[in-house]
Amino acid sequence: MQQSDLQVYKAEGLLNLLNRVTDIEIVYLRFYYLLKWNLVRFKEYQKITGIDILQPVIHGGMTREAIDDEVAKRIYLNNLLSYGLLEIEIDKKGKQKYKCSSVGDLLIRTIDKEKVD
Repeated sequence: MQQSDLQVYKAEGLLNLLNRVTDIEIVYLRFYYLLKWNLVRFKEYQKITGIDILQPVIHGGMTREAIDDEVAKRIYLNNLLSYGLLEIEIDKKGKQKYKCSSVGDLLIRTIDKEKVD
């Protein structure tokens, strides 16, 4: 197998993965990518999208619409986990947190031509 064959297989794999991921899932993946690599751009991206809390949170007193939004967010994040684009880590307090995986990093860098600082 030649190097050019490997590049073709890599490109095909990324295209197949990209075909499964929705636009809103890319928005969330980009959040986690920027949170990991570029906090300045992360804060700018928050302002542009208007999304400020990444973790799904459901509590009493929320409207039905707000609950539906949080359920949808959980679905997006679970999809990203199942594709291997996000990982879960447990913080010092035992709380579950999402983190962009190396595959997620590769996908975002490919889409955005993003360079890691």
